[in-house]
Amino acid sequence: MNFDEFLKILGEFGTYQQRRYALICMITFYSVLSTLGIVFYGAEPEHHCKIPAAQVEHVTRLYGNVTREELLELFVPYTKEGKRSGCELYRVDEKYLNSTLPTLPNSSFSSAPPDENRVLNGRMITFNDSVKSVFHIPWNQASGEKRETYNCPGQRVYSKNIYESTIVSEFDLACENAWQTDTCSSVFYVFKPLAMLVTGLLSDRFGRRPVFLIGIIILVASGISSAFAPNMSAFCVLYVI
Repeated sequence: MNFDEFLKILGEFGTYQQRRYALICMITFYSVLSTLGIVFYGAEPEHHCKIPAAQVEHVTRLYGNVTREELLELFVPYTKEGKRSGCELYRVDEKYLNSTLPTLPNSSFSSAPPDENRVLNGRMITFNDSVKSVFHIPWNQASGEKRETYNCPGQRVYSKNIYESTIVSEFDLACENAWQTDTCSSVFYVFKPLAMLVTGLLSDRFGRRPVFLIGIIILVASGISSAFAPNMSAFCVLYVI
């Protein structure tokens, strides 16, 4: 008796088998989501370095109230692609600000005395110039040479325009910390074939059904727990499980 004849005796792929197959697919679909989900919750939103509070306060004393875009224009450099850098800031110390930025009380030059007018990037800044016009000057050329940059001194500010929150924004995994996301994915795929080998041996010993159901329970528990992970290390452990 060959295999095809044996299947005819047992019966073809009927309603019972279809229902069982559909239930198994519904359960295992969560396994697929947990495997590929990192593509979405590991996405990197647009971001820039958080500008040190001391420098913001110093600029505020010089200019009065300034907008977010004006602060970014002053402190955040652009990449070769024309986008704002997410990993660097311009090195702007108090000496630089005092020597290149005119004093702007009340966000304008209107109340500044004539002797406060200065030459900036080859242009005379008068006390009738507004803050906006001054900020549009290419600051990276203000001193006649390329401005020095440095890596983010602290955390980054992440945009919420596309993603409300991801593990990248939650655990600050951009720039010098980006390796943690890739490492976590690599560890997952290293342990995945080992887990398949172990579960196969356990299935032969205890049966496929109990091993399958216990595995699903562990998967659901680790998936829910990963949403409350306090740091990337804990998240990675739960993700691999």
